[in-house]
Amino acid sequence: MLFIGQVVLNSPLFPVDEPRIAYLFISADSDSSWDPNSGENAVIIQKMEDKEGRTRPTIGATGPRLEETYWERGVAKSRPLELSAEVVVEPMRRVLESEIAQWDEQRRIEYFAERGQAIGGEPHWIQADECPEGWRLLLQMSDYPWVDGEALETNWNFGTGSCYVLVSPDFSKGILLWQC
Repeated sequence: MLFIGQVVLNSPLFPVDEPRIAYLFISADSDSSWDPNSGENAVIIQKMEDKEGRTRPTIGATGPRLEETYWERGVAKSRPLELSAEVVVEPMRRVLESEIAQWDEQRRIEYFAERGQAIGGEPHWIQADECPEGWRLLLQMSDYPWVDGEALETNWNFGTGSCYVLVSPDFSKGILLWQC
């Protein structure tokens, strides 16, 4: 499986008793990786400290991992991609359709790209709501994550859609699914 990332679960976004870390994996070339029950993806959640009180290390991936595609002299190349974000807890401003209609194309692209990626909050489902009762959104990310005003091309494949990582009410289990 392709290691696509890790997300720390802690307050104030997630009311956990002690910080945890979720490790996210997906099969790179699977027709059923969209299904959280297919065995083609995994979310592993562990407490940040082991039983002896030692902090667990972040993953230093040695196997398949998320990569960014870039172009050099007309040739597509790839390199390991590491994204990090400082979480700012604030609700996204509600925008009316009439307001969006007045924006130029670039602003509309930016708005929908930003809306399509989040840590915590409410998922923006492309299709039907697939969140089990009581579960929460940990992460939503699109095929082309929006970073510093532009979309990055990556080697994960959500069918030009978005992946959703959801966590159980007690923050001990997680699932990954995607929609397009």
